[in-house]
Amino acid sequence: MTERQASIAVGATTLVAAVGLVVLLILFGFAPQWLKSGYPLTVNMPSGGGLSNGSRVTLSGIGVGEVEYVQLAPGGTGVTVIARIRSSVRIPEGSRGEVSQSLFGVASDLVILPPDDALARTALPTDGSAQIDGDVFTAAEQFSSSFSTAFASSTAAFDQLAEDFDLLTREWTEVGRGIAKLIESPDGNPDAPSLAQVLTEAKATLTALRSTVSHAETFVADQELRGDIKASIANAKRVTTQAQALAKRYTALADDLSVSIQQANELLAAANRKEGTLGKLVQDPSLYENLDDATLQLQKLIDEARLLLEKWKKEGLPIQL
Repeated sequence: MTERQASIAVGATTLVAAVGLVVLLILFGFAPQWLKSGYPLTVNMPSGGGLSNGSRVTLSGIGVGEVEYVQLAPGGTGVTVIARIRSSVRIPEGSRGEVSQSLFGVASDLVILPPDDALARTALPTDGSAQIDGDVFTAAEQFSSSFSTAFASSTAAFDQLAEDFDLLTREWTEVGRGIAKLIESPDGNPDAPSLAQVLTEAKATLTALRSTVSHAETFVADQELRGDIKASIANAKRVTTQAQALAKRYTALADDLSVSIQQANELLAAANRKEGTLGKLVQDPSLYENLDDATLQLQKLIDEARLLLEKWKKEGLPIQL
C-alpha cells in the first residue's frame, strides 16, 4: 500500500468514526442544538422533582417533547426547566406544568396541563420566549390527594344517599298516614264508607260478576238450550216472512180500496154535475116520481095477482107455480 492509499484509508476511517459518533450522540440525546427540531419552553418550578435531561414531556397524555436540561433559577429560589417541544405542537396560554414523582423512583415526566378553555386561548410563542409555571407533587402528596378526593367523593355520595333515604322515609310516612286516615274515615266524615267497606263491596260485586260469567259459560256449553234458541230464531224468521207477505197482501188490498174510493168519488162528482144515469136519478125529481109511481103500480098489480091466485085455489083450480 502506498503512502497515498494509506492516507485515504485513514481519512475514510476517521470520517466513518465521526459519523458513527454523531449518530450515537443523537440516539442518546446528546445531539447539538442545531440538529434538534422544535422550540424551547421554559417551565419555572419550585424544585426539580426528579426531572433530568431527556425526561419526557407530555400534553394530554401524549409525548410532545423532552427536557433538555434542568438548572437552578437565579438566586437559587427555584428550578428552571428548559423543554423542547415539537414544532407541530402548540401550547395554549394559561397552561401549567406538573411533575408527579413516582413512588418507586422511576424517572419522572413533565406533564403540561392545558386550561379548561384551551380552545379559546391563543398559543404561546415559538421563538424561545414562552414560559409557564409548574408544581412538583411527591408520591405521598399525590397519594394523599387522590385518597382525599376519593374519600370526599364517597362521603358526598353517602351524604346524598342518606338525605335521599331520609326524604323517602318522610314521604312514605305521610303516605302511610294518608292511607290509614282513608281506611278509618275518608274526608273526616264518620258516616262515609271506609276503604275497607269499599273493598268489601267491590269484592262482592266481583263475586256476583263471576257468578254471572259462570252462568253465561253454562248457557254457552248447553247444546240443547242452544238448539232451542236456534229453533226459536228460525221460527221468528218464518213468522216474520209470513208477516211480510201478509203486509204485502194488505198493501195491495189497500191500493184496490183506494182505487175504488177514487172511482166512487168520481161517480159522486159526476152525479153532482148531473152526468150519467145516477146524476139524472139524483138531480131529476120527475124521474124519481115516475119510478115511484111505477113501483106503486107494480105493487098493486102484485097484490091483485095474489088475490086472484088465492081465489082460484079456493075454487079448486090446479095451479102450480
